[in-house]
Amino acid sequence: MPRTFRVKATITGLLALGLLTADAQNVAINTTGAVPNASAILDLTSTTRGLLIPRMTSAQRIAMFPGATPSAEAMLVYQIDDPAPYNPATAHGLWYYDGAAWVRWSNLTGWSLNGNTGTNAANDFLGTVAGSGDNFVLRTNGAERMRILSTGEIGINTTTPLEALTINGGLRIFRPAPLYPNQYSLTNLEGVIRYDAVDDEHEGNVTNNAAGWRRLENAEVLQTNQDYASISYSCPGAPGTTEGGTNTGQTPAAGVARLQQTPFPTGATAAASGSKVQYLFLASELSAPPFNLCAGLITQLSIVALDDDPNGPPPPGAALNFEIRVGNTLLNTMTNWDPGVSASGARFSQATYIVGGGTNVFPLSPAFNWNGTANIIIEITYKKAGVAGISPRVFLTQGLPFNATRYGYHTTNTVFHGNQFTDAPVLPSGLNLGVNTTRPVFGFNAVVQAGTAVAANADYIQYDGALMIGSAAWAAANYRGPGTVRAENRVVDGITTLSDHVFDRYYDRKVRPEDMKAASKYTYVPLAELEDHLERERHLPSMPSREEWTTQGMPPLGELNTGLWETVETQALYIIELERDLRILEDMAYRKAATDAEIKQLEQDIRDSRRLDTHQKAALLERMHALTGSKR
Repeated sequence: MPRTFRVKATITGLLALGLLTADAQNVAINTTGAVPNASAILDLTSTTRGLLIPRMTSAQRIAMFPGATPSAEAMLVYQIDDPAPYNPATAHGLWYYDGAAWVRWSNLTGWSLNGNTGTNAANDFLGTVAGSGDNFVLRTNGAERMRILSTGEIGINTTTPLEALTINGGLRIFRPAPLYPNQYSLTNLEGVIRYDAVDDEHEGNVTNNAAGWRRLENAEVLQTNQDYASISYSCPGAPGTTEGGTNTGQTPAAGVARLQQTPFPTGATAAASGSKVQYLFLASELSAPPFNLCAGLITQLSIVALDDDPNGPPPPGAALNFEIRVGNTLLNTMTNWDPGVSASGARFSQATYIVGGGTNVFPLSPAFNWNGTANIIIEITYKKAGVAGISPRVFLTQGLPFNATRYGYHTTNTVFHGNQFTDAPVLPSGLNLGVNTTRPVFGFNAVVQAGTAVAANADYIQYDGALMIGSAAWAAANYRGPGTVRAENRVVDGITTLSDHVFDRYYDRKVRPEDMKAASKYTYVPLAELEDHLERERHLPSMPSREEWTTQGMPPLGELNTGLWETVETQALYIIELERDLRILEDMAYRKAATDAEIKQLEQDIRDSRRLDTHQKAALLERMHALTGSKR
């Protein structure tokens, strides 16, 4: 009996031929005449043939049910073409209709749960196709665990990753030592982070080699919101001295800028000349560090000059008819003179003032009463005779955010004080005018804000080890246990200043220009006055008082070192003075001075003594002449 019929036949005909067996419930097609399986409505049996379902193109499949959604749910066809452009979602394969839309049913691009072979990385992948804009999501137990955005950011336990990798949770980097003894990363590339189970720390590589691993953990502990005692400065205050501005430089050594940045441009010419300058101080500056002023009387101003204005030739040098005015102003930047300040009365006036290197002090009479809210101007004017000086330099506050200085100086005319120094309507010959953002550093004797102890809270870093700054060999040899703080070479403190000015002032009667800043806060107390000073102040001249320590807090280490340095050098001078006076007394007591030269030296030692007053010197000289028989 033939196995295949290419005939149109009725069910009855197939049954008659024995190819189709049927009962009331189901149908079987086979060559054996076997009855259909009771569980199947259609039972096909063959060992040489398959079931060939309808084959059509994508367009034909879609056109099967034009118009409204068809009711033929479970319709099955095989699509034979791949519509362009190629898309796995519309490619050839088995398609079925689910009652609402066609669904592709094929494993041609699927991934097996048991692994895959023959994949091509260029075409085979898990994820979303180009141009879809879709994110890729992985879930376990129905919950999202990881998401890769269409822009590439990866998020673990977050749906909105903001970086290349965003983890909402902890990250453990660990490689157990038994698995790779003493090897806790596969490479030594810079940027690698690993956990070292031997040293019990995380490490990062910074040099691309095995020696480049650095500890990541902080051995220090951040202690948060800890209470401490502090000092708060506020008004009302008390009379004191404060520095008017931060020292950021000094007047240039030469050139026009030197004349424009000093209140003493005495070297403009040897002819008769003069100067006028106004310095603006904002109220917001005066009430903040380093001024810290309260409303009240400003009784004295001072400026540290870095040079002596030389005495000639001929003497007495550049003697200035010098005046200072102070007044309130509405200006907040200098563009022109403030005529109101110029018209006010002089608070300091001296007809023959010669600028000396060191601190130049200008008592104000009457004192200026600052109201605490107004901007103020300090005006300095002078006229001088025809002796040129050298325009002494001063310390400056530079780069202020406003024009702090209005300057003017003559090179040919003798000018006058106040508003007679003008730039309108006609500029006199030799007049130089301008503004700049630099200002001398003034000293103010005024009402200074008081320090009050307050309780506050802040964070600090706590470390129970030691701090050793230097080579490993040096550190190992000099370590003295927890709490040790040492440096192999030196500890540099910017507040420490050289105090050689103590000896320069004593022997040369002047201070070097480079030491002027350090010397401005040093006060030499003669040995004869030391006892009274100690009884009155109860602290060494160069060291802070108990009250200052209590109200202002412990001074910086550098400031204490400077004070101790100055004290030691001053004590050395005291010893020299005592030794000289002792030698004088010994020579007089034992009549050691026999030659005229020795007597002359003894007389000179008595005159040079800084411990003895005038009456004591005269008495000793008289006694010496009586003992030695020398002439006065």
